[in-house]
Amino acid sequence: MEKLTRKYRPQTYPEVVGQDEAIRHLLPLVRRQEPHHFLFSGGSGTGKTSLALMTARAYRCDENRGLPLPCLKCESCKTGGAWQGIEVYSASGLSMSDLDEIIDLAPSGGWGKIKFVFIDEAHALKEDKQDRLLTVLEKVGSCSFMFATDRPEKIAGRVLDRVKHIQLRPLDTEASIRHLRDVCAKEGLEYDDDALSLLADLSDGSARKHLQALDDVAGVGERITTSLVRTTLNLDRLKVYVPVLESLLEGDLARAVAELNGFQETAATQAESLRDLIIQIFENMELRLTRPKLGIIGVARATRASIADAIKMIAEKKGVEAAHVYHHLSSQLEAEGFAKITDSWLRNRLIGLKTFLHSSAPLQQSRPARSRLPGRALKQARGRGSADKKAYLPKSKIASILDAASFLAQTQGRLLNFRLVFLHDRLQLDQAQGTDLVAACLHELGMRIKNWSRGRDILHYIYLHQVSGKLGFTTTVAGAIPDTFTREVAEWINGFLSKFPGLYESSQGVRLKFDRIVDADACLRQHWRFLRSLCRNLDPDLKVDTHDGPKAIVDLLGIPERQREPLGALAVSQPVRISTSLTSAMRTEILSTLSAFRDGAYSQMPSGWELLEYGDRRAVLKNFESRVRLISEEFLNDPHLRDHELHLLKKELSSDPHLRERTWTMWRT
Repeated sequence: MEKLTRKYRPQTYPEVVGQDEAIRHLLPLVRRQEPHHFLFSGGSGTGKTSLALMTARAYRCDENRGLPLPCLKCESCKTGGAWQGIEVYSASGLSMSDLDEIIDLAPSGGWGKIKFVFIDEAHALKEDKQDRLLTVLEKVGSCSFMFATDRPEKIAGRVLDRVKHIQLRPLDTEASIRHLRDVCAKEGLEYDDDALSLLADLSDGSARKHLQALDDVAGVGERITTSLVRTTLNLDRLKVYVPVLESLLEGDLARAVAELNGFQETAATQAESLRDLIIQIFENMELRLTRPKLGIIGVARATRASIADAIKMIAEKKGVEAAHVYHHLSSQLEAEGFAKITDSWLRNRLIGLKTFLHSSAPLQQSRPARSRLPGRALKQARGRGSADKKAYLPKSKIASILDAASFLAQTQGRLLNFRLVFLHDRLQLDQAQGTDLVAACLHELGMRIKNWSRGRDILHYIYLHQVSGKLGFTTTVAGAIPDTFTREVAEWINGFLSKFPGLYESSQGVRLKFDRIVDADACLRQHWRFLRSLCRNLDPDLKVDTHDGPKAIVDLLGIPERQREPLGALAVSQPVRISTSLTSAMRTEILSTLSAFRDGAYSQMPSGWELLEYGDRRAVLKNFESRVRLISEEFLNDPHLRDHELHLLKKELSSDPHLRERTWTMWRT
């Protein structure tokens, strides 16, 4: 019997499921027979290769020239369907000499039509190989390059500038269910709706995955039921890994390893199962999620509660939220990049986890950057414990908040455009539960936006915990989201809250402000309103020297008096958090940034100077990339000399941002 994944692999655009937006971009190009280079990006099983194949076939079709639908009958369509006449490569297996040969042969036009070169796993191309492709990507004619990747962030910007980027979305649950119903009807399969919903949840937005799962289940029973899906796909497999996790939490590494030695699965499967168990216990016990795709039904609730309690105790000893312990456990069981998971790799990770769980030292917290504020603080914030009702945010935290927001505007030209406020008392959550809810919400929202934006990590935020005298324990989140996702974000937040019993009805417990503003001045004013709401817990008596004498920092920031208040009786370890998307970008940014707050330019802070800096930075970086490209081409055959020249070029980028030339007055040298 033919596999369902092969039988229902789409051959023409109308057969593609859930990728209407991508197809709308492709159809006009094919209809006009415009040659282009393409990058297809998206998760596994979303249709990257299928779309590339049918696009190449449509370009080369003998019968339907000018139409976006290949005839599937002519010689070009038949050979194209088998990838004959279209060169196919995997980037992970390409050497530089292989790439040179492909490029040298690229201008020849295959059978008088456009020739297509398809390179899968394009993210595996190292920087020098991507640079080598630039020479051929500059030309668009008789040869079209097609790339596919599930990690578009690994593709250099100079390559992205030369291709048509076709971004594929993961299928939503409803689209997956509709596709499964259609296939079941064509195959004459009987099913329960709950069973198809479970298959759709398991697929993670991949059409290939849900067809593979349907194929496995259909071959076992006459009717597809939820119990049949669970049994056939071994969804309760995580139960056997409970003793391993319990042993780790108890500090008994020998017993944990002995348990693993008794399993027949590979080390990769063992690591994945342990990671799934940890994540699903967190979702089930901490977040109270009860999604049908949870694979821990076979684990007794008392056992789940015992594991959750053990993790909470470890978190308390380390002075962090439980969510951070869960995150550390799961992330350490995931290999980075192309690292191979072997028995020794897994055992080594278990040793590290045992050390982490049972060491007495708390988790390392990032140290605030040293202040460069001119003048000294005339009155220091009083040193109080975090549970003191009169505790205030230290100046270093305010500097971190302002620097993060300023960095976002300087390097990406983006301003804070949304605010999300959690009123935990109205949600009937204590401080530990509330912080876990916020962390989970922002993590899942970030992953969702990453899917919507085809792999780009573009959710940036800063959030503040406080105990307000009027509202109780609250969390204020201010961040930047593309305006195109306004409606989707609001709908997603409602859907996220609906997963929690009792929270969805508390409509006043979460407030979202996200308006699409066109006026530039209004955008800047909103940006600063959100920033001031994050800085309102600074000690109002904390002052600095200015040209006009000592001034309170809250006055310099323009924080209204009605907003000023202490942090309150806060028990969480870190009242302020900045998204990892921002902190990692700040660590790796090639051009260092300016800080009006640290440089004492208080009057300039709300002026929007960062947007001027953004324009100048883009010009500097564009010139830098152009020179990198020229050096790479000039010293193509001498990598040592090339690396030396690139090293000298990078040294020209001043590490002191005050020394760079600018087209505007502030900080001009």
